[in-house]
Amino acid sequence: MDNNKETIAINNPTDSSIETPPKVNFVILQYNNSQDTIKCLASVLKSNYENFSIIVVDNSSNPDHLKNTGEFVKNQLNIELIESPVNTGYAGGNNLGFKKSIKNRAEYLFVLNNDTSIEADTLSTLVKEAQLKKNKSIIAPVIKESKRKIYGGTINWLKSELSHIEDLSNKNPDYLTGAGLLIPKEIIKKTKGFDERYFLYFEDADFCLRAKKEGFDLDVCRNSFIQHEVSSSTKKLGSSTVLRYHIRNSHLFNSIHAPWYFRVFLPIWSSKILIKQFVKLIIGINKEESKAIIKGVSDFYKGKWGKI
Repeated sequence: MDNNKETIAINNPTDSSIETPPKVNFVILQYNNSQDTIKCLASVLKSNYENFSIIVVDNSSNPDHLKNTGEFVKNQLNIELIESPVNTGYAGGNNLGFKKSIKNRAEYLFVLNNDTSIEADTLSTLVKEAQLKKNKSIIAPVIKESKRKIYGGTINWLKSELSHIEDLSNKNPDYLTGAGLLIPKEIIKKTKGFDERYFLYFEDADFCLRAKKEGFDLDVCRNSFIQHEVSSSTKKLGSSTVLRYHIRNSHLFNSIHAPWYFRVFLPIWSSKILIKQFVKLIIGINKEESKAIIKGVSDFYKGKWGKI
């Protein structure tokens, strides 16, 4: 880090002296899109927090993207690049970073999408908030995305989509979005990290609900911000594959977390989805999308998890 820039130390609430702030490990997952990763890393390196390191987990990217990121990080003493031999998805990739961070004795883990950038005081503000909450909360920054700000999200039971909150004046979030999360190590140890069955989508909501069941809270730090650019990596999956993940994972999520009086209607919900898609196939409307949705329902009932 640049020794000429101003750094921030966190005051220990129980001690009037200034101590070394707790160690934070950023966990940044890359699957191709090295240009996004490098931009993200550049913003993190400008942080005014004085005790952090970065773990980049490469999720079996194209060799060119792995090389690009490797070239950027090779002269950075506080960045470590971990190469996963297979693509284990958002959940599995971040879990690799979690395990390494715990071994590194990090007090906090900051999950950050590689298509984001942070401000100089983002991390210091989040850590202060976490300490005020006595490390009993997952803390999220406000996510700036295009012309809107996102404050976590709400859960709609027996739906294939989750909803973002753009106004916190009305309700508290049911979950925090995985684009940026500051997580005390105790929460990682209790929850065992993300559920790798999801691979992609719904794992952040699942993680937050499991943390809440363990007695932890969710908090949005309103004066800490990250900028999020909509990633091209998931777009490259194609709309049909994305639909299949959403349908399968929404079924899994509802089967685990929905109140019992919603879970009993899960088979009926599945049947309605299937009937609608079979009708669309018969009349020839969006056949590829319908096939993907049918496969998503089938994947759930067959227990086909992970990467499609």
